[in-house]
Amino acid sequence: MNQEFLTASEKLASFIDGELSQEHTAELFAELAVNPDLQQEMQVLMKMKDTFKNAKLVAPDRLKTGIMMKTGFEKVTFANQLKAGAGIAAAFWALLSGRSAMVTYSILILA
Repeated sequence: MNQEFLTASEKLASFIDGELSQEHTAELFAELAVNPDLQQEMQVLMKMKDTFKNAKLVAPDRLKTGIMMKTGFEKVTFANQLKAGAGIAAAFWALLSGRSAMVTYSILILA
């Protein structure tokens, strides 16, 4: 990023991302010393960074199953169609088209 014409807020964001040059860091700290609004903005950005750094994002099972079926790593079965959230019609279509190896097991899941 060209740092020649950055605003104080842009410098702050670059600093938090670890992308700000030493020269611009010195300018930013001088601005922070006298600008309470910029100090508040820094606190908010630091909290956001810490929040996202510590957050663990986990894909829902239905998304994992859907991706695995689309890529061919999992069979398209009645149970997997339901698990992927494809809807009951798609699940029955998989059952009727003979792509379900475990029909008995799949029907038991509904009970």
